[in-house]
Amino acid sequence: MARQTKQVPYAQRKAQILAALANGPMCNPELATYLGCSYHVVLRATRRMENERILAYGTRGSVAGWVIADPVPVGDLVAAPVSVAPAPAVEVVVAAPVSRTPVAIALVTYPDGNGVTTSGGGMTPLQEAERFVSDRAHFAEDVNYPLVLSLYAAMTHCYQQCLFVLPYVGVRANTDSAGKTRLMQLIGCMCLRPTPLLTNPSGASLLRRIDKDRPTLLVDESEELQKPNSATREIFNSGYKPGGIVTRAQGAGERSYGVYCAKIYGMIGDPDHPLRARSIMVLMEKGDIRVDDKQQVFEPLGAAIGLRLSALVNQNVTAIESTYLGFVNELRSVLPVQRDREIWESLFAVCKHIVPDRLDELTAAAQGISTLKTRPAKRYSDLKQAMADAVTYQYAEQLARDSYQIAKATGERNIHTHTLITELVKSPTWKFYQNHKGVKIGDADGHYVLATMLQRIAGDDSNPKPVKVENQLLRGYTLDWLEKAAARAK
Repeated sequence: MARQTKQVPYAQRKAQILAALANGPMCNPELATYLGCSYHVVLRATRRMENERILAYGTRGSVAGWVIADPVPVGDLVAAPVSVAPAPAVEVVVAAPVSRTPVAIALVTYPDGNGVTTSGGGMTPLQEAERFVSDRAHFAEDVNYPLVLSLYAAMTHCYQQCLFVLPYVGVRANTDSAGKTRLMQLIGCMCLRPTPLLTNPSGASLLRRIDKDRPTLLVDESEELQKPNSATREIFNSGYKPGGIVTRAQGAGERSYGVYCAKIYGMIGDPDHPLRARSIMVLMEKGDIRVDDKQQVFEPLGAAIGLRLSALVNQNVTAIESTYLGFVNELRSVLPVQRDREIWESLFAVCKHIVPDRLDELTAAAQGISTLKTRPAKRYSDLKQAMADAVTYQYAEQLARDSYQIAKATGERNIHTHTLITELVKSPTWKFYQNHKGVKIGDADGHYVLATMLQRIAGDDSNPKPVKVENQLLRGYTLDWLEKAAARAK
């Protein structure tokens, strides 16, 4: 069905969904594909219909997904503008939403380096989640983040029943374009009721959203949390424990907003100490990833994995809650800091019941991630120069590759600097590129810019040097040196 671009009123969207579900249970990604609209449009509609007790999550036969909670005569509703064929309404007996026990969910397929792989073949939901993350993210440290983040996504599907003390996930980087936003989207789409990615939202909007929806909150560009008087920071500092509230004046009185929910935030640098202590910090860096698909492709896949994780943890929710409540300094021997033990207990409880054979791996990851928080915190203002240097370095990598190709095309073993510059500035990139002093490669002093940038890639091997081309000895570069520099460029 072609994707709809016109905004559809809720009543019509509800009719479309009911007509679709009359043919059998469906989850949100399947409904989005069937109706030809975005995943988030369907998510908002099904969430509202669940609140109105029109839909419930259950099973029919061996198929799991949204089902109609009560018989609803589809013909009596507003006609849907899409050409779906409504079937007679069928009465279905379903379990309450808090005790979801789906029997089967369609296998998830996603592209890898060798075509299309069906991830459900022999893999558990947690293994699917780990591969989903590890294929699409590049981490700065040798820590098993895919396991930790997959367990975190699973934990969001039962924390409201178990009333955990929640860890937050803080995705940070020292530079732009390190993949932190992408990682937040990857984790978020597997979590319970993820919000769209919010960029520097106001404190008031967050209070209303959390109090109403109890979502998994995704907040990007959250450098506001580094400020000591930030209204947003108050919400984060109070919202990791059950019953956490923030009070605001309202008219002549006041109103308390519930702020307890799972939260994932991203920023350049580190948050302040209280928030850092409450967070599982993940450092990202620019690097190669195995699967570089777009959000529109990976988000439905992650949502389907999230449904499988939800089914898994809800089958074990009573045991998970019992284990969590029984923790009394259980992690003291591996995590010396009390706050670290507090925020990791929920993940250990989930791990013990869905993948007990992975507890040692989780212990090692928890120790590494917690200990990494002892390094000095960095603020956004401290990293401005590092971000500028990172951009320059990426240009230097491209310059090394382009210079090697130009030299190789001459058929000579060496190339003079002036010849190389003449060829480089034929490209718009090197015609307009300027260093921090505004000097271009084609300017009179451009050979210094060229040498300095190539030196950043090549390291200590100083160049240019006198080289001979057609019996003329001038300063330049050897083909071998440029080839090594290009090989070092990613």
